[in-house]
Amino acid sequence: MSTIIFVFVLTYLVFLHSGVGGDDSNTIIDRYVPLGQHFNFTCDAYERIKEKHLQVIEVQWSYRCQKSSIILDNSPNLRFIYDTNSYFLIGYDIQKEHEGVLECKVLYTNAPMEEEYVESSTINLKVQDCNENIDSNISHALRNPCQFGQCKVVSSKLGGIKHEKLYCECVEQYTGLYCDVEKSGTWWRETLYYSSTFGHFLCTGIIFLGFYCFDRSNSKERISLKEDVPDFGRIPDQPDILYPAARKRTRVRQPPTYQPPQQPPPGDPIEERLQQPPPLVAPIEEVPPQLPELRQNDGAIPIQENVVDVPIPDPPQQ
Repeated sequence: MSTIIFVFVLTYLVFLHSGVGGDDSNTIIDRYVPLGQHFNFTCDAYERIKEKHLQVIEVQWSYRCQKSSIILDNSPNLRFIYDTNSYFLIGYDIQKEHEGVLECKVLYTNAPMEEEYVESSTINLKVQDCNENIDSNISHALRNPCQFGQCKVVSSKLGGIKHEKLYCECVEQYTGLYCDVEKSGTWWRETLYYSSTFGHFLCTGIIFLGFYCFDRSNSKERISLKEDVPDFGRIPDQPDILYPAARKRTRVRQPPTYQPPQQPPPGDPIEERLQQPPPLVAPIEEVPPQLPELRQNDGAIPIQENVVDVPIPDPPQQ
């Protein structure tokens, strides 16, 4: 039983120390305030102590800048004052020279242990002055609070002191102090603005769909000829067989086919005719029997049927 009680007490003490934290625990955050506007910041350290139900002894706000460092005593003449019940800080008419560090320190005690601890929270106060080159990245300009509009700074003098204030000129679809409130009917205006682009794509899609439906309606059913075409076996994959016209022409040398003339055997009639001497008298021209009659009927000169032998002269002697 004593062991169980000891373990329970030890667990409670560990949990208590892990909950209250240590001395001088601090959190730092950045807060942006538009030029010429007011702000209301809560003390995060006080809120954390309040959630743990610990006893708060004292809360103190301090302000540090490049020129000075002061502890805010909650005087009504100062630009920064804080509430004594909830300890939230209020700033009025913030200008560029008011950029600095606001720190809230909370002194509290742990009732069972009767030990005092300090917890603090720091706020880096930054003024938004439409300068998009400072504290900005590709996606967002932290120094420009205007969401959908143009950022402008207007200067004036109040009691001989220069005073600047930031204004936002919103586009047609948005309104509000920082152009972050959408007007009614914005969706229809955006749709009408891009209606020409939407209409172009819609008409193009309708035209392609019409051509597709037209081709599908006029297309005939495809008939397979696999069963009707004979099987030729494996198709060769050699280009010279598939495309004979593309073959490279080559010259093939063949053996000569000339054969010398052969002498006819003795007693052959062809040999006897070759051995006979040529005739010395020209052959008699045979005239068809009907040719003279045809020429006489046409009034031509009659043809003489007698043929005279023409002697052939002897060859010249060498």
